[in-house]
Amino acid sequence: MIYHRRNDSNESPASASAAHTMWVDKQGVDQIAHYGDCHWTITVETGQDLGDGFRAVEASEAMRLARESEEYLDSLELLGYDADGVIADIDPIDIVDHADYWDNLELVQLFWDCVAEANRIGAIITRNGLIVFGGLTDTAACTVDDCLEV
Repeated sequence: MIYHRRNDSNESPASASAAHTMWVDKQGVDQIAHYGDCHWTITVETGQDLGDGFRAVEASEAMRLARESEEYLDSLELLGYDADGVIADIDPIDIVDHADYWDNLELVQLFWDCVAEANRIGAIITRNGLIVFGGLTDTAACTVDDCLEV
């Protein structure tokens, strides 16, 4: 499936400079029109090899693996988070307007440290989008459709 992202940088969003990037499916393209002058696309499918043994998984699998990680659950408890609520937010209702989990860098880092890296998850396919962990996708797979001078 093709996912979309807009920003104001002509540097590929798939570069290692970001901990993670959020992408939207074609139904959400209008929601991100004001996010920047550069319109990027990336094609990712469930199970796709993203390099170095990392793969793309459905959000349901990411949530299952999170529930099975004692380290992740213990860390959530220590930080004062409700594990059931947090894990449900791995697959937000809307990646553009309700991605609270993925906007919380503490939770993203915890997920990476305890779940994603150990299970070789490089991307998570959500209800209407995609989460890609930084530097794990081939930047050639990420193409700019148009980019005004920035």
